[in-house]
Amino acid sequence: KGDKGDKGDKGDKGDSGGSSSKGEEKKEEKAAEKKEVKDEPCPPELCSGGKSLINSECADMRDENILGEKPGDSTSQRKNLAKCMQQDCTQSMESVGCRWLDENKFCYIETGQQWCDKNPTSKWCHDGEKLYGGTDWTPTYDHIPYFNYVAKSWEDQAPYECSCMKNCAATKKYTWCVDPKEPVLGLGKDLPTSNPPTEKSNKAGQCVCACGGIVL
Repeated sequence: KGDKGDKGDKGDKGDSGGSSSKGEEKKEEKAAEKKEVKDEPCPPELCSGGKSLINSECADMRDENILGEKPGDSTSQRKNLAKCMQQDCTQSMESVGCRWLDENKFCYIETGQQWCDKNPTSKWCHDGEKLYGGTDWTPTYDHIPYFNYVAKSWEDQAPYECSCMKNCAATKKYTWCVDPKEPVLGLGKDLPTSNPPTEKSNKAGQCVCACGGIVL
């Protein structure tokens, strides 16, 4: 009878084998979930025609320079990016905000911001607050290579950075801000123009940005 009891113990081991089988099933389920996330298509609120829905100047920068559809010389590249940063900077001060970014660190337009607010864990929603180190939008571009128009290739030479100032406007020489002590945003932390800001109240909601010495 004692031997039969031993056999019963072996039956218990058979049950543990069943638990092991359940464990394998859970692993397979998790793997399937990971594959589903990886294969998650970009929703229409974020993308159209396989490209992210972003501000017009940023779309031009992406298409012409990042995707290389119509790459310009170094001056046009820096100008395009400065225009892009200016648009994103302005959007960051509007109610829609600029928390959510595409893979190139450009702000999604309003539909994308709203969609990512509801789906923050989506692989398509890149949280700018983690890049900015806070809630205030900041140009995230640094060490940007030039496109060699002759050689038709990207060259990591004389890389440039971007900086912006909110509630400000400027020319190449002069800057006007609602608050003359407005901080310079960006990794370079360089003043976009050559002279300190002058106080001017009608610059609210505007942005001045500079990329590689091109001021807008």
